[in-house]
Amino acid sequence: MNNIGIIGNSNIIERHINILKAHNNINIVGFSSCSTNTRKAISIKYNIPYYKNIDDLINKSDTIDLLCDNDMFYILSEKIFKSAKNVFINSSYFNNISKAKRLTLLAQEAGANTHISFSHRYNPAFLSVKNHINNPMIIEAKRLVPDLNDNISIVYDFMLQDLDLIISVANSEVRKISANGLSFDKRKINLANVRIDFNNGCVANLVAGVSNDKEENKIDIFQQNAHLSVNFNENTSQIIIFENNIKLSPRIINADPVEKEIVEFLKFNQQSNIEESFNIIKIADIIDQKIKISSNLVY
Repeated sequence: MNNIGIIGNSNIIERHINILKAHNNINIVGFSSCSTNTRKAISIKYNIPYYKNIDDLINKSDTIDLLCDNDMFYILSEKIFKSAKNVFINSSYFNNISKAKRLTLLAQEAGANTHISFSHRYNPAFLSVKNHINNPMIIEAKRLVPDLNDNISIVYDFMLQDLDLIISVANSEVRKISANGLSFDKRKINLANVRIDFNNGCVANLVAGVSNDKEENKIDIFQQNAHLSVNFNENTSQIIIFENNIKLSPRIINADPVEKEIVEFLKFNQQSNIEESFNIIKIADIIDQKIKISSNLVY
């Protein structure tokens, strides 16, 4: 039985409670929420104890599902690692290069099994084509929305999932990174373009940000014999075999990507991915700096 404690914001906590309660061999020890208004309601609704003292919750848990916001994230992460507990972390909080480096070192010292969540890898449409990926040479990712909040980071909040997916698919060391950004209002980056050249000859292009057109989130993978396409918004995929122009629509097994990821981590004791994730953050930091320089914005 894996005893898990949940720490975070109430709206995300409820989603994870529903995911975890549906599985055997996972016992929710309790939760600690940043929201004072909903603590009692969540505790009563799910019959799960609320812990005012976070240290007590950590001590009684084997694994911590950490969902808090940036203000408390790094403080709690250090506390959890020093307790040598396993931890599941949303990648959107792992977004500061110096602090991410410190957390990676702490996790290594503690021997904690740490999983940074990159749910795009578990997207049903992507999984339907994953086994057909073979030495891709061109990868194009696009994530566009009609509007972005001022506090949203193009790279860390918006591009990170696609970046992780591309790095895993290319399966090669990065050779060169080029990046630039556009600011429509001279206050923040609204649109960014990134090119990554890999040592094996693969080239990836990422576009992310604001577009007046419809919302779009897709990735196209071109390899010697085929074109693989995944539309994350529409949950569809397609494979085109070049030799005889055959179009295939792979079978998509619908599932919640977050559920699949967290349950696999808890049930199958997956290996820690924090070092791999830190490498993604290092690449993201280079991209972020290049975009800021190209945009001529003062930070």
